[in-house]
Amino acid sequence: MKRILLLLFVVLSICDCMAQREVTEFMGIPVDGPIYEMKANLLKKGFVPAETLGNNIMTGEFNGQNAILSIEGHKGQTYSVNVMIHVSGVENAKVLANLFYMQLSQSCKYLSAKGIKDSFIADDEGGDRNIFLNAKVYDETFYQVFTDSDDLSMFKGFVIKELGVDRPDLLSPRDREEALKLFMRFQEVSAKMKVVTGICGTDTTKVHTKEEIDAVTKALNEFNKTYRQPAYDRPVILQLMHLMDNTYSVSLLYFNPWNFSPGEDL
Repeated sequence: MKRILLLLFVVLSICDCMAQREVTEFMGIPVDGPIYEMKANLLKKGFVPAETLGNNIMTGEFNGQNAILSIEGHKGQTYSVNVMIHVSGVENAKVLANLFYMQLSQSCKYLSAKGIKDSFIADDEGGDRNIFLNAKVYDETFYQVFTDSDDLSMFKGFVIKELGVDRPDLLSPRDREEALKLFMRFQEVSAKMKVVTGICGTDTTKVHTKEEIDAVTKALNEFNKTYRQPAYDRPVILQLMHLMDNTYSVSLLYFNPWNFSPGEDL
């Protein structure tokens, strides 16, 4: 029994994460691979090239708004899709930015990096003085927790079964945020348990040998050097900034850090 408890303690006490190559998605398209492939996939979504604006610029409708898409890459591999919507008037820009923030906050797919707020930009913030005169830029980072519908269904099942909530979609943004964190922790522990069962089997009544415990400890230590919660490698950045005169930009940057330049040219 002491050996079983020791084995479980080793599993649950390790908090580092294991790296997995899962990338941010834009409208269901992985932000990855050659730029020409990304552009071809965006064509299928109804976006069209805007060659007068640049080689990797496209235009189309996004979330009910006319948008400009800028595709960036490193050595031909896509690392970001930036969706920009130009808005006339600072108040109109604030309304649109807050709408996007609310939609991201209420989605089961996203986790806020800083924690949920009542709004992206408060009513007494974001006036012309802050954005126009002081060149103030507002930004907020979210992480895509789910890019797979099966994982999203699993999360909803987790909320129903483990948290006793019948309607996960009715959770408040803050409660949903806490549920997402619990689920991510659950995923982490489940991944570690797979390492353990791969070495020791699934029989919980078995008395494990010192060799098995040593093997598990070594395997988990190796596991921890590379494990990283996939969501943290899938950032989406909401931003509001002034462009010129009375024109403002509300943008969403879908970023893939795996393909970003590591600075080898510096």
